[in-house]
Amino acid sequence: MNAESKEKIEIYTNFDTKIKAMEKVETEIQRSFSRKLSSNESGSIEGSCEDFQNRYYINSLKESLKKAENEAASNVLKVKELESVIEDLKATLQQERQKRIEDSELAARRIDEFKEESAKKFSQVKKLCEGELKSIQEANRESLLKKEEAIKKIRADMKEKLMSMHETSMGKIKKLEDLHKTEITERDDLITKYKKNRQYLISLRVHEEKAAAARLGDLKFDMMMKINEAQKAAADALNATEEKLKTIQEVHKSKLVQKDQALEESKAEIKTLKTWADEEKISLHKLEALKEEMETRLRNAKSCADEELRLAEDK
Repeated sequence: MNAESKEKIEIYTNFDTKIKAMEKVETEIQRSFSRKLSSNESGSIEGSCEDFQNRYYINSLKESLKKAENEAASNVLKVKELESVIEDLKATLQQERQKRIEDSELAARRIDEFKEESAKKFSQVKKLCEGELKSIQEANRESLLKKEEAIKKIRADMKEKLMSMHETSMGKIKKLEDLHKTEITERDDLITKYKKNRQYLISLRVHEEKAAAARLGDLKFDMMMKINEAQKAAADALNATEEKLKTIQEVHKSKLVQKDQALEESKAEIKTLKTWADEEKISLHKLEALKEEMETRLRNAKSCADEELRLAEDK
């Protein structure tokens, strides 16, 4: 209901109240006039004047009443118009209510359709996620196999390098033994060649043999100890690596992240083994330096022996 309709209803209510008040006044005037007529039956001039005034007042009231009736009729028409407006508003409200009901039903249908579509999309997304999950699991499985193959390859390379180091060390020891034999042979040749100074050469030979044998024995013993230590360390490292690899393979089934850490530890152990190999190489270099020193001393001893023999021959 709008403001104009409210205003029309308020005007009609006020006008009805005014009509009722005027009717009440008219009734009171008629009663007063009747009382005065009954009390003034003689018909004095004053009563006539008062009656004339009352009639005039009554006539004016009647005219006002007619005007009020006309206005009331007009207001009745306005009220009818207002009622028609109210009916129109009711019809409009009914239409709006029906439209809202239809909109609600349409919204409910759309919600149901949206739910069905969402369920279909969820099923599709679920299938895609399951497929991706399977592919990820397959990729992880392939990665695990590749890492295991890499670890096996590293183990094989480590064993091969250790065997190569061992063979190299044994070859160098054999060369040192052959060199020692060659030195002894050369000394024997010097003794037979220089018979004049036999006693000196024999004592020199015995002294040099003892010193060389002691040094060579010490070197050989040290080399064998170092090789044994290297082999033992390599075996321990291999055993430890195998144990760690078993542990890594067991842990890999539950946690893939720890395998990278274990692989790093294996790399660190490989670096340690390489460091040991470098140390063995340094020891071999030291042995070669000692061999050169022994050769130098032998050459010096030979030159001294030659010089003494020359002096002995001159004498």
